[in-house]
Amino acid sequence: MIALAGHPLPLLLREAGAVESLRPGGLPVGMFPQMTYEPQRLSLDTGDRLILHSDGVTECRNPLGDVFGDEQLRAVSAEAAGRSAADLVTVLETRLRDWRGTAEFEDDVSILVLERPASRSGE
Repeated sequence: MIALAGHPLPLLLREAGAVESLRPGGLPVGMFPQMTYEPQRLSLDTGDRLILHSDGVTECRNPLGDVFGDEQLRAVSAEAAGRSAADLVTVLETRLRDWRGTAEFEDDVSILVLERPASRSGE
């Protein structure tokens, strides 16, 4: 289960390459003391990945002022579906730096990829 609390929508990257979005999850933590959050249940099958990221990823601007955006994040994630989780992060970072046109970002850029690995034999 996951509660987003105003954070950017994670992507669920299925092993076969399909990309799914979770539904929005409430206001940011701390805005209202009595706020409650509805968790979402999600299922990760073997080889599926959950891609969590900061808003600095989708709001990364190129020299023309265009944002990287959700659709481009989805497309790059789908393209890198067959790679390792570490390679997926590297591909995303490289594409963001290429998009940005410089090694420096305006905002924090954080990417975390959680993967459900295949079971080891005998377990």
